Amino acid sequence: MQEKEQKVSPIKQRILSFADTLGISKREFYTLINVSRGTLESKTGITEDVVNKFIKAFPDINTEWLI
Repeated sequence: MQEKEQKVSPIKQRILSFADTLGISKREFYTLINVSRGTLESKTGITEDVVNKFIKAFPDINTEWLI
């Protein structure tokens, strides 16, 4: 049986890209948005809860860009 390769969601990619621009460690970033490391580094989708935590931590983020 052939396994289906999962891609990282575009929203998750944008969040990780944003994190890279902050000049802080990923650990600090995950603490800021209150999620575990695996939440954003896994190839699974992203939940509404994680998106809400990110927006709450960075309210000035352009949500149209994010979504």
